[in-house]
Amino acid sequence: MPAPMVPMNGSGGMPFQDCDGINDCSDTLQHQWFDIADADPNDKLWFTFKTKVPAGTFGYTFDFVFCSGEWPTFVDTSFNDLLVAWQVDPTPANPNSNPPVQPYTGNVTFIPDPNDPTKGLPLTITALDPYYDGPGYTYAEPQLQGTGFEQHACSDWFTAKGGVQPGADITIGFFITDMGDSYYTSTALLDNFRWDCEGCVPSEVDDCGVMPPM
Repeated sequence: MPAPMVPMNGSGGMPFQDCDGINDCSDTLQHQWFDIADADPNDKLWFTFKTKVPAGTFGYTFDFVFCSGEWPTFVDTSFNDLLVAWQVDPTPANPNSNPPVQPYTGNVTFIPDPNDPTKGLPLTITALDPYYDGPGYTYAEPQLQGTGFEQHACSDWFTAKGGVQPGADITIGFFITDMGDSYYTSTALLDNFRWDCEGCVPSEVDDCGVMPPM
């Protein structure tokens, strides 16, 4: 993965807890990257930017759409295209402060694991399959006309939330890749990055991460 992104688990054994500040504290990427897709990314696109968190601000949000030509044929295979939003918050941890300071480094675009509410899943076509097969846009639906994803799938606008520490000099990055091959494209649309004073708690999987449209 492009720096500063790292697919290895970065928590202290429990996802979203005791982040090491380098690796993925969501613990959502390692299994996908190495075990499912054999660390074989293709057609990689990414960018990063640095910014200072405003005073009194504990989070940010952005909106995105994820479309894939891999769906539905390659669900549950190694051709499991991947979108990652990544943050690095270098704030020193201080669990004894009030409130505790627990900076988060890792994948922000995770969704709750329906089989384990304490864990997340990376944003892939396999993880999104139940959504695509339900409220998402698929096949000949009019929302896909002219997109190039007719007979495949796109999400509606999702919102992702990340938790940060006020005043921190953070790095945020976005990465999309064709896992396992260079055929059948996946595309993301990004919009409306904004600060969120309240923020979210990464250890609460349904608080941070990806929020499907209501």
